[in-house]
Amino acid sequence: MGALARSVVIHRSEEPDRTPAAVVVADALASLPHAYREALVESYAAGRTTRQTAKALGLPHDTVKSRVYHGLWQLRRILQEQGWSGETPGR
Repeated sequence: MGALARSVVIHRSEEPDRTPAAVVVADALASLPHAYREALVESYAAGRTTRQTAKALGLPHDTVKSRVYHGLWQLRRILQEQGWSGETPGR
């Protein structure tokens, strides 16, 4: 697991100023299978392309693309099941 992926494990007591939406997304992300979570964190949180992520993780590019796609799909499903629409109030 990359260092950034390990940093996703955030304890609420250490992050008291997180917004409710951030807590919901972090919890949903934490519930994903490791492979999907790692690909998403290394891509999005680190600001890497899927090619850069593949190199960092030592995986084929197509594997990373697949994991990112399926991870996002599962993340969206989890959030929708919790009633979250993804819209920001006031927009």
